[in-house]
Amino acid sequence: MLSYRHAYHAGNHADLLKHYLLTRTLAYYNQKPKPYDYIDTHAGAGYYDLTAAYAQKNREYQSGIARLNAAAHLPAALAAWRDHMHAHQPAPDTYPGSAWIAARLLPAPGKLHLHELHPADHAALTENLRPLRLGRRLHTHRTDGFAGLIALLPPTSRRAVILIDPPYEQKSDYQTTLATLAAAHKRFASGTYLICNPSAITTCAPSCTCAGKAANTACTAAACSSSTRPTPCPPNWRPPCPPCATSAPKVLTAASFSKRIFPERPQFTYR
Repeated sequence: MLSYRHAYHAGNHADLLKHYLLTRTLAYYNQKPKPYDYIDTHAGAGYYDLTAAYAQKNREYQSGIARLNAAAHLPAALAAWRDHMHAHQPAPDTYPGSAWIAARLLPAPGKLHLHELHPADHAALTENLRPLRLGRRLHTHRTDGFAGLIALLPPTSRRAVILIDPPYEQKSDYQTTLATLAAAHKRFASGTYLICNPSAITTCAPSCTCAGKAANTACTAAACSSSTRPTPCPPNWRPPCPPCATSAPKVLTAASFSKRIFPERPQFTYR
């Protein structure tokens, strides 16, 4: 299926988490003066215009990068990352994707292998990265990123950061991700693998507030959303967010993920 376009979701809260971790990982690798490669199984278009129709349809960036930009008080590390993103912004009102971030941070002679199956996004990816003049270091592949990753392992540099972030538009993507990681680890156990699991990145819908002063009567979400609000009602009472309260996502923890992929190893060792 080729219906997924990340431009609809660029700059949302999940992008911020993914790209913050990616930036920190690449910065860590850059501390050692040894070349390494970057492999992206689903690279997208490189960067995204937040004023375009795609981004404006749902405006997911408003709860992500726009909110971060408007924040007055941030932890030092997050504020530094925000400044870094601004410095590497391709143009005003754009949001850099993983491919653009990696292209700006990966030192020579490291190679970038970027997979994107969608024809329009693959064309945009190639064109958007052209100004960076990466030459033979840049390899864009219009092919299945899962299979493409395995074909590239192990890399000649014997060091690599690998991002696996499929669209999950097919339920089989979850199992394919697990199977691909297991196969990749067999071929290249020393690589650093970053896997984005959308079920572990969940936000709640905005909740409403009941008016009232007494705190001896419980409110319900249904009553709170109705035109007639209960009285008395606890001050500033907020109902639980339905998406989170009624259907908690199945989060695949590092330990459980490790046991499924590497049963002989109880958990990953973080270094």
